[in-house]
Amino acid sequence: KQYPFIQQQMSSEHQVLFASLSDTKKYQNILEIGTYDGTNAFLLSKLFPNANILTIDLDDNDPNFIKSYDRDSSSISFCEARDKILNKANNLKFEKKNSLELIFDKNKYDLIWIDGAHGYPVVTADIINSIRLIRSDGVIMCDDVWKYAPENQDSIYKSIASFNTITSLSE
Repeated sequence: KQYPFIQQQMSSEHQVLFASLSDTKKYQNILEIGTYDGTNAFLLSKLFPNANILTIDLDDNDPNFIKSYDRDSSSISFCEARDKILNKANNLKFEKKNSLELIFDKNKYDLIWIDGAHGYPVVTADIINSIRLIRSDGVIMCDDVWKYAPENQDSIYKSIASFNTITSLSE
């Protein structure tokens, strides 16, 4: 499938996986942890037009939000562009909140995409919360699962925390 309604600078394997999943079964409730620029959430809204999609990200004023992806100098225009993309979808809800607050969430999801902070302790909490929030036949996917320590590890993007958490849970 081609999706001319979304134009972005990069594509990723997870977008191909989402497109494949959209043909397999009906997903009613989808959670995306980590909205970034909104293009992935928008893609999800088109791939799963009958689903209710919740995407969450840190508040625009959160210091971790500002410093990630070098947004400190242009966070206002970044957020305006993100919100413009998110507002194009009618089955998409965006909430500004720390993913650690999902510990209080009582909703159940059919598909959860974990793409917030990639390091300890946040990604571990996101994975644990997702296991609690996923329906028994649901799918949880994580972005950037590094098996070996990448160069220039950091807590936001490059970390082996997802791999270590998943490995620990599978033992």
